[in-house]
Amino acid sequence: SFEATKRVVAREFQVSHAESIEIAEAFTELYPNLNLHCGFALTAMQLEGLILKDVLLHGVRAGILALPIHDAVAVEFDHQDWAKDVMEDAWQTVMSKFHETANTSIKVDCARVSI
Repeated sequence: SFEATKRVVAREFQVSHAESIEIAEAFTELYPNLNLHCGFALTAMQLEGLILKDVLLHGVRAGILALPIHDAVAVEFDHQDWAKDVMEDAWQTVMSKFHETANTSIKVDCARVSI
């Protein structure tokens, strides 16, 4: 619900009640047909978990360490193409069960990390 969301963002992100209303109104204006509080978030998180589990298991089988980070995976730089392909395949596999014309849109954000 909006009230529950408002309490969480106030506590976690120091967003005031007035700011919460402004944000909600902006979303409503931009996306009038989107119901932000329909309960889909829990379903989306479960789907995300299934996708990431599939990616991680593919990594284990391929001998590639993949670490889940929210809705992405971190891999060694040399495995970035593998990660993109496996993530896309896992997404398609999971989502096609719910929407047969679902399509992927993958953003690759690569950064070299030196240790």
